[in-house]
Amino acid sequence: MRTIAQARLGADEWNAPQDLGGSIAGPPAVAMDAEGMLHVFALSGDGSLQHNAETGAASDVWLGWQSLGGRLTGRPMATVGAKGGVVVFAVNTSGNLQDVYQAGTARATWSKWNNRGGSIAKLVSAARDPQGRLVVYGVDKTGRMARAHQITPSSEPWKNWENNLGGVFLAN
Repeated sequence: MRTIAQARLGADEWNAPQDLGGSIAGPPAVAMDAEGMLHVFALSGDGSLQHNAETGAASDVWLGWQSLGGRLTGRPMATVGAKGGVVVFAVNTSGNLQDVYQAGTARATWSKWNNRGGSIAKLVSAARDPQGRLVVYGVDKTGRMARAHQITPSSEPWKNWENNLGGVFLAN
């Protein structure tokens, strides 16, 4: 996996492409935390989520790959929660939505995996709504668009999956 970064914050100049190394088995997800550091996530060949992050905002220096575990499929989705930490969503091998998030302010400290249920064939999007709640969209195993979301920003519980959004989609 390769990256290219601005020479400094807000610059029109760019550094040379940089190889992050590692071995990933699919497209990555990227999010910037509240401190301005990029976080990259991708699945490895064994289905575990791999994480790499900049050491500082626009530093172009990376911590190195770290496994966050899991037995996942498809493409992960990353976004920023109401408190500024990165949250990553992925589907496990049973079709349940899983998430893991930055625990505290340390870049290398992550929560345990949370199971959000569902019968998801493919993730479509993860974002924060205007009220600050995390919302996840996916195509369920019947081909319908489904969503789940936090009831209150940065807290439990989550509203159960709804698949009454209309339309029928292919999971591939």
